[in-house]
Amino acid sequence: MTEMELTDRIFARSDQLLWLWNAYVAVVAATLIVAVTVPMVKERRGVRNGLIGVFVFVAYANLESMRWVLKQWQVLVESYRDVNVPGALASVMPAPHPLWVFPFHLILDLLVVLAIWRLTCKTIRVGNLLAESN
Repeated sequence: MTEMELTDRIFARSDQLLWLWNAYVAVVAATLIVAVTVPMVKERRGVRNGLIGVFVFVAYANLESMRWVLKQWQVLVESYRDVNVPGALASVMPAPHPLWVFPFHLILDLLVVLAIWRLTCKTIRVGNLLAESN
């Protein structure tokens, strides 16, 4: 494999990672929009739990895809070390470290699940409870 082919493959992994992240952000936005605009999500606990379950599945699949792309990227960079790498190009080659990507993804996953739960739970006000009891 030539140096140019390795470089193309590494930058293709970078593009794949960006596409995966953009797809994830679109899923987050769509999930929150559904949680806010569809009345059935607020009215039925099963629908809300189903929405959360689907989101968690998609988020996990996205996270695993990102992990796989990062592994491929790291393997390509390792094989690139066998070839003479120009100094300026060597600084942009390494993949983001998984310990930076995964916790950020998981924190955002948790925030989305909490937002869905908060947006779809019926709020009970103390004043309403007092008025109903009288």
